[in-house]
Amino acid sequence: MSRSNPTETKKNPSVRWFEWSGKLGEFSHYDKEAKSKVAVPLPFQFVLLDELSTIKGWHDASESGISSNEVRNMRLEPLVVRSFKGGELANGLYATIKDRVAASGGHYVANLYIGAKIGSSLQIASIQLGGAALSAWFEFRKMSGDDLYKKAITVSSFKEGKKGSVVFKVPQFKLVDLTPATHEAAVELDKKLQSYLDDYFRSSKVDSPAPVVVESVEPQVGESFETAAPVKPEVADDDVPF
Repeated sequence: MSRSNPTETKKNPSVRWFEWSGKLGEFSHYDKEAKSKVAVPLPFQFVLLDELSTIKGWHDASESGISSNEVRNMRLEPLVVRSFKGGELANGLYATIKDRVAASGGHYVANLYIGAKIGSSLQIASIQLGGAALSAWFEFRKMSGDDLYKKAITVSSFKEGKKGSVVFKVPQFKLVDLTPATHEAAVELDKKLQSYLDDYFRSSKVDSPAPVVVESVEPQVGESFETAAPVKPEVADDDVPF
């Protein structure tokens, strides 16, 4: 943006950011007015619009959240991983910086852009999945094939897992039929989302300093550090399997 070219960067169109609690076995989102997390009762149903990858976590050395730019392909697109207070932690393809990221407290996260019923209408939202929930998503995605973008997805239950002495709950994803009207509404939402993402990827090339994506109670892409305080996330049960 400049005086002669007053084009502003588009704002992330997500109106709500959901996360899965492996400890509680539920989705939740952060309510800014109440300044607290709000649990979302199961079943939780949504329509997948798109899926991106990023890094999240907690940096003990600086006592702050870890985040990175979002990419479509972790194997081909470089990441700039930062902590809220500690600055840049790693820069490069995931395969080359994975160990450094893990040592810093970061882990792979799938950021699902979804259409979800919020209020009385279908709106753009986000679900961020890591650890065992991410592994469950990978398996579900592999089994679903093309239906992933033709049907809706519901989480109505979870199963328990155990790693050492840690017991955690893993969401169970299932495909459900989608009405033509809801499908059309989801297509319109995706057009809005893709317009934003086109702008985001143009402005987030890693050959220049990447935009900071803040780890916050509502991890909004491009959110200013001053708008929300970082919070320590739950420890991931495992990392991305590659």
